[in-house]
Amino acid sequence: MIRRKVSFGLILTLVVAGLILAMLPAAAVADPGIVEVNFSEAAYEGYDSFYGTTVVAYRAGSTAKIEFRVSNDSTADLNVKGATATFDWGTTCVPTAPATFPFVLKAGDNAIFRFECVVPADATNQTLHSYKVAVEYEGMAGPGIVNKTNYESCPDWNLNNDVAVPGSVTLWDVTPTGAQAIPVDKYSVSYVNGAISWVAPYPGPTGSLFAGYEYITAWTAGNGVNKVFRFQTTQANLPIVPDSVKVVKAVGAPVSSVTKIDTGWTVDLQTGTVIFTDAPAVYETVGVFFKNYSSFRSNNGAFAVVSVDQADYTTLWRRYMETTAAPPGVAIYASSSALQLRSEADAARLKAEIQYREGDFAGAKASMQIALDKFNASIAAQSALFGSVESGVMGLLTGAGGAVDAYGAKLNAEAKNITDTTKAETNKLNGEADMAKNLGVFYIMLGVATLLAGIGGILWAYSRLVAAKGPKQI
Repeated sequence: MIRRKVSFGLILTLVVAGLILAMLPAAAVADPGIVEVNFSEAAYEGYDSFYGTTVVAYRAGSTAKIEFRVSNDSTADLNVKGATATFDWGTTCVPTAPATFPFVLKAGDNAIFRFECVVPADATNQTLHSYKVAVEYEGMAGPGIVNKTNYESCPDWNLNNDVAVPGSVTLWDVTPTGAQAIPVDKYSVSYVNGAISWVAPYPGPTGSLFAGYEYITAWTAGNGVNKVFRFQTTQANLPIVPDSVKVVKAVGAPVSSVTKIDTGWTVDLQTGTVIFTDAPAVYETVGVFFKNYSSFRSNNGAFAVVSVDQADYTTLWRRYMETTAAPPGVAIYASSSALQLRSEADAARLKAEIQYREGDFAGAKASMQIALDKFNASIAAQSALFGSVESGVMGLLTGAGGAVDAYGAKLNAEAKNITDTTKAETNKLNGEADMAKNLGVFYIMLGVATLLAGIGGILWAYSRLVAAKGPKQI
């Protein structure tokens, strides 16, 4: 029966181990990304009853210090282009370390990024703030490209994706002996409908026609008022590579012309927003082509900016809870005054917690200070009681010491009297020794031994009493 139980336990252990091992490969091939974000020198971190959630809190006007770790768990090296930490009040910080970009993050390696961002003195403490950290990178072959066809078959002499970016089209004449680029002066492209035509006397390709080009899929119509256009609504294709943006304007309804405009606009690389100097008219539509970096991102909406009263209340609350959870805070109160003070301390603490949850931070701080003061007073009252008890005990010990000393003196006197008597008896016996020398000597020695044993017993008893009393108090 015992063997069966052991066997079943071993089988169960192996099954659990197998399940754990089965999960390990999935963790080992995880995608690269931000795997850890830490804050330092915060006012506090943890659950906050006012906000109703766990927060990381910094005082208004202080410096938030952030550190996050990126792990490249992929099998390819990455070219890291930069990193940012952005807060909802509009501040974007760049790393203090590493200080040099770009750099190569090898496959399987980690990189640590550190930021120091000033928290505005006027940032509200009534709501939580959000922040995001991002690392921009590209593969070693270069950045990603949105909406680009590298090699498209065009048997009907027409581009498959409308509208192509003017000036971006390359055509190839592909024959059994190889591919040859067609000179740009041999053809023209209608960027309205993608039709390809040939400039005489060029007859067109002798083999298959292939094309490579950039194109636009997202368009926004102008209204004569709006100057801000958001062309990318997801984070997947952000941030945008500087100097890669191309803005195209189509005119008419239906479209009669398509042109690339190089001036009169700016772009926010982090959001994909294009801002025009002059608002596109109602008969104009605009589109954007760009290249992009990939990015690792970590977003959080639990960043708190706290006032001095909030931070001080939290410090006092934690100090109260820590000190009451350890001796002498957990002691059984023997003093009625100490017990009363401890009860008042707990009541003040409860009041402070309610005030804090309701947003009365100054009142919560004041009540929490009262709670801590009363708790310390309760400990002082308890210590005073123990001190008086200790003094009484020491007084009893001191009185007992006098009695021990008197009794010791009495024993010393008795010992001296016995010694004197022993000497007289010895002289008497010596006088009688001449009459019975042999027998007398025997009795004399026996008597002396008996008397000395008695003296030794008395002195030993006295020494034990003195030892039990201890050293004399000063």
